[in-house]
Amino acid sequence: MRTTVATTVLSILLLAIAAHPSGGAQLLLNGDFETGDLTNWTVLDGTVFDQGVIPNPSTFDPPMSGFVYKIRPGVQHPNAGIIQTMAVVPGETYSWGLDLVGRNLQGGAEIGTFELLLNGSVVASQFWSFQQAEQASFSGNFLAGGPSVDFELRFNRTVNSFTWNPEFLVDNAFFDGRAVPEPAAPLLLALGLAGWGLRRRRS
Repeated sequence: MRTTVATTVLSILLLAIAAHPSGGAQLLLNGDFETGDLTNWTVLDGTVFDQGVIPNPSTFDPPMSGFVYKIRPGVQHPNAGIIQTMAVVPGETYSWGLDLVGRNLQGGAEIGTFELLLNGSVVASQFWSFQQAEQASFSGNFLAGGPSVDFELRFNRTVNSFTWNPEFLVDNAFFDGRAVPEPAAPLLLALGLAGWGLRRRRS
């Protein structure tokens, strides 16, 4: 009898854990661009003067390692960039972030504007004008209101796109599991049943 009760309690706990996934899963695929290309991403404008994935830019402190996404947008290509759609759980809170570099190797023209949009809403933005090189990191939390999230990197400039100098670099983009884990109702129920089973066994 004791063995049967213990087995039942263990089964309840295992089923509850399986039904309540860990909150730390990385949902954004290839956010570090280590595939060496734009696998898992959709390009918003394929006619931009220059965009893609490049290896090991080393002119920054600290250097961006591995591969990074590079784009040189312009007025001919408004709202250029890349986007990825992920499945999420409505009502759950997720964390996001990325590293950004803007550089203009010869100066004389603005680098431009960057925006990160989640489901069409801007959650981070940066404008750089006439600098040689600038860096920024962004992070935050996002409360999912539906079953999916669009993670969109968007870039604009107000000058001609056919100059080859000003560019943006992006690395270490992420969108992952719940920022503040909360106990799920099935898990709480399972713990209660487990406690009841142990008390019954002792009696």
